[in-house]
Amino acid sequence: EVRFFMTWFSPAEFFGKRELLAVESVFKSHPQGCLMIASGSMDSPQGDTILKPLLDRGYKVFAATPDITSLLENTPAKTWFQEMKSCKRDPGRIPLSQNLSNLARLAILYKYGGVYLDTDYIVTRSFKGLKNSIGAQTVEEGDSRNWTRLN
Repeated sequence: EVRFFMTWFSPAEFFGKRELLAVESVFKSHPQGCLMIASGSMDSPQGDTILKPLLDRGYKVFAATPDITSLLENTPAKTWFQEMKSCKRDPGRIPLSQNLSNLARLAILYKYGGVYLDTDYIVTRSFKGLKNSIGAQTVEEGDSRNWTRLN
């Protein structure tokens, strides 16, 4: 069955109905699937309470606090992260928190495979047939058709 991953870096109390609907949609199309939410705030008693109705229905869902340093071990991103931590690299225009969120999701996929979904993504059909796919959220107009945002 398909392994799914989400990240949640906001406080657990903001994990609301929209996010629960997204999680439920995973299991409607993949009742035997497994969903791991990489989140320090959801890996808590409050997060357990939020996820309990899904667990009570037999769904395989859990939250785990990501350890970015361990997650990046043996990945191409390890050097970048070490340089960022030691102030040897300019963080650029993108906020570090956004870079870390993107890095966490890419490292999870790199190490474990599966499907990454944003917490507002509604699954409407099975992903079982997809192999090595990537979704483009925004594509430039014109001849280049370059992807500018990837999911």
